[in-house]
Amino acid sequence: MPLFPSEEWIQTWAQEFNQRTQWNQHLDQTDLYIVILPENHQTHPVYFYADFRQGKCHTASIVQNPAEHQPAYTLAAPLSTWRKIIEGKLHLTVAIVRHQVIVEGNVAKLLRNTQFTQDLLDSVMGVPSTFPE
Repeated sequence: MPLFPSEEWIQTWAQEFNQRTQWNQHLDQTDLYIVILPENHQTHPVYFYADFRQGKCHTASIVQNPAEHQPAYTLAAPLSTWRKIIEGKLHLTVAIVRHQVIVEGNVAKLLRNTQFTQDLLDSVMGVPSTFPE
């Protein structure tokens, strides 16, 4: 099981997204950062970058320099919040509405695109994950 957060995890997640996605392929391309904010033993944020085009995740990786991309969305939360989402204990949309996941970008557009956010959630929950203790 891949460790969250790691390069192996983000690659596994991208494959899971591409296998599960039912995202409308006619929507504009988009990209995003998933940011794991420092908590407990973690000393710096981890930035996952994902680029979506034509209904698929084309690029997924850890980014060392967040200035490298200017994504449409940034979703940021501490590791404990991401863990709850991955384990299915917290729905991504609920976390966004409750400000447990902070979103930069057009939140209304993201939330209106329910199929995309559901595909994100389903694929995240589909990755068997281990977490640092």
